Parts: sequence; C-alpha cells; structure tokens
Amino acid sequence: MAKKRYRQVYEEFWTGTTGVHLRKDPLAQRLALYLITGPLAHMTGLFMIPLSTAARHVGLSRKEAREAIDRLERLDFLVWSEETEWVWVKSMGKFQVAPRVVPSDNRHAGLWEYVMGCEDKELSSAFYSGYCDAWQAPYQAPSGAPYQAPPQAREQRTGNREQRTENNAPPRETSPSAPASLIADAPKPGPTKREREFQQVLDAWNQHNPGRPVAPARYFSSKLKARIKDEGVEKVLKVVKWWWTSPSAEYLRNPRDRKPYKLDTLCVPANFSKYLNMALDEEHAANPKANGKSHTVRIWDVRRERWISMHAPPGMTAEEFVRVRKCDPSKHRAHGPEEVRA
Repeated sequence: MAKKRYRQVYEEFWTGTTGVHLRKDPLAQRLALYLITGPLAHMTGLFMIPLSTAARHVGLSRKEAREAIDRLERLDFLVWSEETEWVWVKSMGKFQVAPRVVPSDNRHAGLWEYVMGCEDKELSSAFYSGYCDAWQAPYQAPSGAPYQAPPQAREQRTGNREQRTENNAPPRETSPSAPASLIADAPKPGPTKREREFQQVLDAWNQHNPGRPVAPARYFSSKLKARIKDEGVEKVLKVVKWWWTSPSAEYLRNPRDRKPYKLDTLCVPANFSKYLNMALDEEHAANPKANGKSHTVRIWDVRRERWISMHAPPGMTAEEFVRVRKCDPSKHRAHGPEEVRA
C-alpha cells in the first residue's frame, strides 16, 4: 500500500510516560522522533531501517545510534532486530493509523497484507500479538513459511466486498446467474429521448457540413444537451439551419481572420440566444403573417432609449416575451420609463 508523505506527532510524545523519560536522553529522543517521521518509516511502525542510514540522518555515529536504540528498547518504545535491521515502534500504528481498524475499513486488508509480508517473522508475530484484537486480524499468526495473501484479503484490496469473508467465515451465498445464452439474447435498451434528440442535431449539422463531420465530444456534448433541454430540439435545429443557410451567418461560417467557428460556439448560452433571435427575426421578416401565427410586441431598448418592435407568438404579451426569451434587463425591458413611473 502507498506510504504516507507525512506523519502525525501527538503531544503525548512530549508529555506521556515515555516522553518524560526521553527528556533526560536527548539523543534517544531525537532518534525516536526520527523513527516516527523519517523517510523510511511506515504507518504501522513496522519497517526496515539500516542503522547506518538512521545514524547519518540524525547526525549520530553508528555507536551512538546503537546505544540510543538500546535505551529505547529498555523504555519499551520499540523492538529492534540487528540481524534483519527491521524495527517495530510499538505505539506508532495506534497514532498513525487508528486505535481500532475494522474489516469494513478500506485500509484493513492492505495493512495486514503489509504486516504479514514482513521479512522478519519474529517482529511480524510480535506485531500480530499486539494488534490482532484491536485491528481484527483476518487470519492466524505468521510462521516461518513464505507469506501468501489469502483470497479474502486480495478481494478487499480490489474493492470486491461482496465475496469478502471475515474471521475465516465461509463466503456468502450468491444468487445463481442467468445462462450466458439468455444474457446474449436479451434485448438491449434503446437510446433515450435526449440521446435521440442529441443525435438528430448532430445529423443535421453534419448534413450541412459533410466535409468536416462532427462526432460527439465531451467538451461540447453536455452544453449541447443543455441547450436541447432548455430550448427544445426544434429551436436548436432552427439555429443549426440558420447557421448554414442564412447570409447573416456568413461571418460564422467563413470568418476573415480565423478558422470557421465550430459547434461548441453555438452551444454557449449567450451565443445561442443571440443566434435564435436572429433566426426568428429572419423567419418572421420573410413571412410575417404566415398562418396568422405572429404578432408584434413593443420592447423598450434600454441602451438606445427607444421602443423596438419584435415578433412574438399569438397571445404572448411583452412581459411574457421578455421572460421566455431571457432578455438581459440591462438591454431590454417590457416597460418604458414613463410606464414604470406611472
């Protein structure tokens, strides 16, 4: 499991029973703090640390470091193996990990897998005796045989909790799966309404631009789906048609100083509202009284300080027109200044 890049030093290191004894031994105190916070330390407190490396990092001679370790052992702060150069700082796991670790904790399997993989079996056995109850060991104490992680530990490590067993309990029964033939023949769910509308817009765009077809892309798909959801697929298709057929959209198709604008430009909410207004204006200008479906409403232009006329569906008032079109209050209002004062 990944090593932490930081360590926690609690106030008990300075004020606890062991901390009080370490005040009389500055060299052992410095070495104890290094074993907790050093680059080779592990959160369990069980790790390999060459004596020469510890002495060099702390600024001690090899003899001073060995004597400091002996004094720390007498204080029951650690257990040191001179043969393997592994050390167990006894209370480090309680402070760096947790006083108790249950099997449902994501760290549980990885912690015990690391401990049981320790090269020094005597130290790992001592660790097991000290933490088997508090950390709920999933298997028995280690022996001299090579360690092999049990299946339940590997399943915990990969996140497969359904097949995990606790305390060597048998696996839980699972419902029998359906035959492969039935799964293969089962009908697959079709596309949703939003997916069909999204594909309809893409097809309309590619129909007008066969030389450079557009494929669904993450950077604009969410924006385009949002425009379809907010405005409706009919309005989006209307804007797409206006983009590729209207003379007033020539600056979008063939700009002079840059490459042609792409579909993601249309998906921006502010741009889409502007393009939709232009498309509707051109449609009403071409046939303002088609089937008696349009009428004129007066909107106050805030910047120019004058009334302007705009086409609206039948029965729609100026207030409704401003609200539906989501007009910017700093540009257009349904009432002029004299009406507001009145």
